[in-house]
Amino acid sequence: MEFQVSLLQVGSFRSVREGYALNLVETIKSNEGLLVNLSDKVFAMSYAITSNATFGEKCKEELAVVSEETKHRIHEEANRIIVNIVNDHKESREKAISGDVDRVVLNILGSID
Repeated sequence: MEFQVSLLQVGSFRSVREGYALNLVETIKSNEGLLVNLSDKVFAMSYAITSNATFGEKCKEELAVVSEETKHRIHEEANRIIVNIVNDHKESREKAISGDVDRVVLNILGSID
């Protein structure tokens, strides 16, 4: 089943999104110095926003509605995305460092002449 929402409808859920985002920030802040599974927290927030927008109220058992298979699949996808972001960042750093080394070597070779 596919639903389409207008920009006006999306805008009407802004306060809901902001409220859940603020709760997420507060949760992370209250766990300062502790490990927080950000993937789980963001997934839970996304699901809560969706269920709130869909059903019009907070679902008491928000995560219980989602099957374990779906949770696992989404968790794997989030992990894959995070790993790709980290790898892209590493590649960018390596290219920057490599470029710096190349410039230093060329400067040294240029100063020998």
